Amino acid sequence: MADIVIRNGHVIDPANQVNLVCDVAFKDGRISAIGTNLPKAREEVDASGCLVVPGLIDLHAHVYEHATTLGVNPDETCLARGNDNNRINFTSFFHWYINRSHHSG
Repeated sequence: MADIVIRNGHVIDPANQVNLVCDVAFKDGRISAIGTNLPKAREEVDASGCLVVPGLIDLHAHVYEHATTLGVNPDETCLARGNDNNRINFTSFFHWYINRSHHSG
């Protein structure tokens, strides 16, 4: 018996070529099955209307000098500008990085 089954979510798993509404089962902290009509588990979660992306870990973070307390040195961190910068983040990014780069000679 699985510990947890996430049911009826839109599962996207490129590694296993899965892109459909189905269930994902977990046993001992690991994915044990992906499919439809999986057996009952100790705990069940209804993910109807949600994306389920097994194995995907979102490692991104917003790290700006004077604007974050993550304990990361921005001088040693690779930064990439994406489409998720809101006004506050972009203002800080512009002030501390873009502006400084124009004046650093």
